[in-house]
Amino acid sequence: MKNLEDELIRSCDIRQIKELTGSKSNKDFKRDVIKDNSFHKKLLKHNSNFQKFWISSDATYKCINNDAERIKLRN
Repeated sequence: MKNLEDELIRSCDIRQIKELTGSKSNKDFKRDVIKDNSFHKKLLKHNSNFQKFWISSDATYKCINNDAERIKLRN
């Protein structure tokens, strides 16, 4: 995967990225995330699984390690 939206869809229980933030459209997602002070709660609500986050391999990015498990969510 090459963008954040695809990774979030794959690692959460959503079909479209707008479901994560409650945005009116997928296009509004990034704007809404920037304004959201409790985005981490939405990740938890949608069963985010950081074990699935950026694990797909793309030769372009093979030199970058996946340290997603080091991300800590606060309640």
